[in-house]
Amino acid sequence: MGTVPRVRPFRTRPVDKEGSIESGLEVDPEYSSIVRQAREKLGLTQEALGRAINVKPSVISHIETKKMKPDLILARTLMHYLKVELLVSSSDLESTSA
Repeated sequence: MGTVPRVRPFRTRPVDKEGSIESGLEVDPEYSSIVRQAREKLGLTQEALGRAINVKPSVISHIETKKMKPDLILARTLMHYLKVELLVSSSDLESTSA
C-alpha cells in the first residue's frame, strides 16, 4: 500500500469588515480569458483542470464564460496552478476606470 501525500493546510489570513480575505484585492476583470488561455497553454481540458484543483468542470466552464466570478480563494488556487496573476489592487481598478 502506498503512502498518502500530505496536504498542507491553508494559512489563515485576516478578514476585513466586508468579509474579504485580502483587503484591497479584487479579481481581474479579464479573469475569464486569463484562465482559458493559461489552461490551453498547459494543454489541459476543463475537466483536467477541474480535477487538478478539486472543482467540477462546470465551474471552470462558468469561469471561462464569465457566468461565474471566482472568489478570492478559488482565484488564488487558479493562480497557483496555472501560474498566472488574477488578483489586482482595487485602487488600480479605480484609477483605470476613471
